[in-house]
Amino acid sequence: MNVIFQHSFQAANGWRWLVQMHTADPAPLASPTVVTLPENCIINEGLEWACKFSDLPIGLTDTPTLKVSFNLASLSGSPALDHLRLRLQQPLLSEVVPSALIPAYSETVQIWNEDPNDPRASGWIDVTTNYPAQSIAPDIAEYKLTNFIILKCDKGESALAVQDFYYLFTGCQRPSPSAKLKNLQNKNFASITIEFFHSARFVLEQINATMLATYIRKKPSFYHSYAADVEFDNVPKKVQFLTQPKDVKETYAGMIFYKVFDFYGALDEVATEINKKVERKAISGVTIPVGGLGWAQLKAPVLSDFSAGSTVDTTQMYFIGSVLEPSDGKSRGGLLDAGSALYQRETIFDVLKECYEAGCIVRYDVFTYFHLDPMRGEYSGITLTSDDLQVTDEDRGAAVYRGVEIAAQNISNVRYTITGASFADKDWALKLFWHNATPESEGEKKEIDSADRVVSQKYNTTKLYALVGGNMVAVHPSCGFDNGASVLTTPSVSKSAPSDLTGVLRRDWKWGKAEYDYVVRGWTETTGLHTLVAQEILTLFGDYDQVKFPAKTARKEILAEVLPLSVGKVFSLGNGLFPWYCVQPTKAFLVSSTINIFAGTAELEFFSPKEGVL
Repeated sequence: MNVIFQHSFQAANGWRWLVQMHTADPAPLASPTVVTLPENCIINEGLEWACKFSDLPIGLTDTPTLKVSFNLASLSGSPALDHLRLRLQQPLLSEVVPSALIPAYSETVQIWNEDPNDPRASGWIDVTTNYPAQSIAPDIAEYKLTNFIILKCDKGESALAVQDFYYLFTGCQRPSPSAKLKNLQNKNFASITIEFFHSARFVLEQINATMLATYIRKKPSFYHSYAADVEFDNVPKKVQFLTQPKDVKETYAGMIFYKVFDFYGALDEVATEINKKVERKAISGVTIPVGGLGWAQLKAPVLSDFSAGSTVDTTQMYFIGSVLEPSDGKSRGGLLDAGSALYQRETIFDVLKECYEAGCIVRYDVFTYFHLDPMRGEYSGITLTSDDLQVTDEDRGAAVYRGVEIAAQNISNVRYTITGASFADKDWALKLFWHNATPESEGEKKEIDSADRVVSQKYNTTKLYALVGGNMVAVHPSCGFDNGASVLTTPSVSKSAPSDLTGVLRRDWKWGKAEYDYVVRGWTETTGLHTLVAQEILTLFGDYDQVKFPAKTARKEILAEVLPLSVGKVFSLGNGLFPWYCVQPTKAFLVSSTINIFAGTAELEFFSPKEGVL
């Protein structure tokens, strides 16, 4: 139906709000009819907008939600209202895209014929080839569609025109059973409470690895054969093959590398195509941020002495997309192939959660980028006082983390702990997707070919690479990370390989896992972006002086600053928020915000880490 449903109202604090909706339909909206909903259609106390971090303020928040209670009995009297009433109860729709059909065709070319046994004439002859009809599967075979909602507000700016209201939330209706019906015996009033979750989640959960890989392969790539001597995983040349992807110079024809930047660019493209269907717009662009890599300071290695060289720009980082067999040229295991780390996550949304969490980012989340304002700053610039907030409780020593355990592809778990904090009761498990750690050996037993070469090593598809002097090399494990206040750095790699490595080339494998770990394990534990992320987590959330506290506010000037969009911001805390006998924290993350829209009130939660770390 080519209709936009809308409902406008004024909250108790004088703010003007506008709710707009459309139902799922494959057809884009084109000069749609605007239908005003009945005044009693949306139930005042049933309109609630919320966003929170389930644990630490790192990475993505839980998906922002908007709960709306409708009076179903009011949705009648016109075909449009009847349609909305039905679709609120049956929201989902699928659009299956048929394969493109290429009809049968013939192609005629001229060839020079000199074969005396060929019954055809000698000299130039016409040769016709008949091609059967073919079908080509679409890049996106199916779209999941549902009811779509937009929440707008003037945020207290009474002179603001309706068309200039702030976009605050765009959401998609969850499928049943989240829609709850009540008062079914009342013919004039039957409520249905529906939870709309952020449209970013609905779109990104439709993207799987196969779909994304299709779009990435359309991007420019860098093919690298192995005629050149290449350093792969930050190991001096004498022990290079221990972390090389098999014996690549013989086993593989080469690898195809893609830029991490283009990984996100392809994600933007496929998300945009799905989002256009969900929003029913011909043009609806999407931008997905690159996560923690945007603040990483990664280095290319200097091949002559294995020191950390020049900084690698985020746009010039690569990953292994395909590993080609020389026999048939087919890929046998890059990140874009089935079985890789990309395919081990159910949806791309799960991949993004790991990417952002592993970057220790508390300054934004992907939901801010989807249709909403650009990246927000880390600090709000607001000082909250007792005039602004009512603080009723305090949880001192809340969520103290004693350790961080890191897991990544081909890397044994590494655990970082705070000295003397063994009596704390929480650990943080952090999965790495992109990383610059050095993969470990696979054990004492190795598979050796006839030329005494190792052929059992696996390649690392989520490891970051850089192009140096025409060769693709692994990003150096020594690195830095900008946490917003300062640049954290890892120490330079100092451990070196044993001087006598002659045994590694013999079948007795004298230089095995123990010697290899001497070189590599020390790097894994002291260098790499993961060590800086762990350090930052333990600094922010590993002290018994930290405080979590709930608060309430109805003050209009403050409400505009603590909306769910602001979850993750840091606020300054003024005097008077806590009684004189409490320790007074001075800064805190906003970690939860729930707005009762009609009442104009906010239920909030703040987290204040150890004094001085913010």
